[in-house]
Amino acid sequence: MRLVCLDLETFFSDEFTLKKLSTEAYIRDPRFKAHGAAIKWDANTLPRWYDEPELRYHLKNEDWSDVGLICWHAQFDGFILNHHYGIKPKMWFCPMSMSRLLIGNHVSVSLDSMRAHFGLRPKITPYNLFRGLQWNQMTPDVQRQVGEGAVDEVESIWNIFGRLSRDFPQEEYECVDMTVRMFTEPELRGDVDALAKVWESEAHEKARRMAALNVREAELQSSDCFAALLRAEGVEPGYKNGKNGEIFAFAKTDDFMQDLLESGDERVRTLAEARLGVKSTMLQTRAETMGFAAQRGPMPVYLRYCGAHTTRWSGGDGCLTADTQVLTLDISGVLAYKNIVDVLISDLVWDGEEFVEHEGVRFAGYREVVSWDGVNGTPDHQVRTGEAWQDLGEALRTEAPIMDCREPTAWEVEAGRARQRSRSKC
Repeated sequence: MRLVCLDLETFFSDEFTLKKLSTEAYIRDPRFKAHGAAIKWDANTLPRWYDEPELRYHLKNEDWSDVGLICWHAQFDGFILNHHYGIKPKMWFCPMSMSRLLIGNHVSVSLDSMRAHFGLRPKITPYNLFRGLQWNQMTPDVQRQVGEGAVDEVESIWNIFGRLSRDFPQEEYECVDMTVRMFTEPELRGDVDALAKVWESEAHEKARRMAALNVREAELQSSDCFAALLRAEGVEPGYKNGKNGEIFAFAKTDDFMQDLLESGDERVRTLAEARLGVKSTMLQTRAETMGFAAQRGPMPVYLRYCGAHTTRWSGGDGCLTADTQVLTLDISGVLAYKNIVDVLISDLVWDGEEFVEHEGVRFAGYREVVSWDGVNGTPDHQVRTGEAWQDLGEALRTEAPIMDCREPTAWEVEAGRARQRSRSKC
C-alpha cells in the first residue's frame, strides 16, 4: 500500500466558518469551495501545491485502490474528498487521532500544537490574508503564500505521522479507518417527516400551555416577568446564589421549581411546566438539527477516536458545556442571558460585535471537558486569546488569558430588536 499525504485549503469567511457551522453543514453548503491542496505522493517526492482545477484532474486520474491517505484531520479532508470528488482511498490514516492516544486527549491536538510538541516551527499558512476571498480574488503573492503554507503543513504532517507510527498499535489503524469512514462515507438516512413531527409536537404542546394560561412566551422567558406571574398567584419566587448576588431559583434542577411542578394549584403547576417548556429546547433543537442534516443527504456519524479520558470515542465537533451562558435577544426583543442549551432558533445571539442569527444548538454527544479562565468546554473548542484564536486545551496548557466578550451598547441592542421586528413580520 502506497502512502500519500494531503492537506486541503478551503474558502471561509467571518460568516461561513467552522466556528459557526458543523463540519457536515460547512462542507455541504453551496458556498463551499476548495482553493486547492498540497499533496506528497510518496516518501521520495516533495509535496506540491495544486489549485482546484489541477487538483480535480489529479484526483480523478489517480488509482486510489491501493493508497493509504494521510490527512491531519481525516474526517474533514475525507468528507470533502468523497462528497465533492468521489475519492475513497484503501485506508485512512489520521495523525490527529493517533496523537490523542499517544500524546493525550487532555491537551490540544491541533496541528500547530503537535508541531510545537515535536519541536517544529509554527504553521505559516496566512489565513488572515485570504479570509473571505475565493482563489481568483487573491493576488498572485497571496496565492503563492497559501500554496507554500499547505506544502509546509504536508511536510510536517508526514514528519509527525512517521514519529507517531513508531509507537502506534498496529491493530488500532483499522479502528481509526473505520471511525473516519463512519463520517466520510455516510449511510444513515434520517426520516425528515418523523423529525418534523417531533418538532411540531413540542411546539404545539408549548403553544397549548401558553394559551391555557393566557400568557405570552416573552413573559415566560423573562425571569422578572415569570416572577410577577407567580406573585399574581400568591407565590413568592425562590432565590439562589449567583455570580453577582442572588438570582431567581428558576432552573429545572432547583428545589423551588421542583416544588412548583408538584404544586396542588393547577395554574401554578402549569406555569412552571410552561416556563420550563419554553426554556428547555433540547428535543426540538435536536430534531431540527438532524432534520436539516437529513435534508442535505446521508447523515455522517462524527466520532473522535480516543476522545474521552477512558480512550473511548467521544462526540465530533468541539462544543461548550450545557450551562454555558450566552446573551440573547428573543423574538419579542427581551434581552437575557441563557444556558446555551436553552437558546431558541428564533433568538439572536450576541457574538461580541452584533446580534446574529444561528442554526440552532447542536447536541454533539458526551465528551470530557476542560475548564480554563471561566470557560468550560471540549479541549478543541476555539477561544480568543489576544489577537489569535486557539483551542481551549491549548489555552489551558499555555495559560493564555481568554478575552472577555464586551457587552452590547444600547444602540446595538436596539439594532438587534429592529432585526427581530423585521424577522417577526416574515
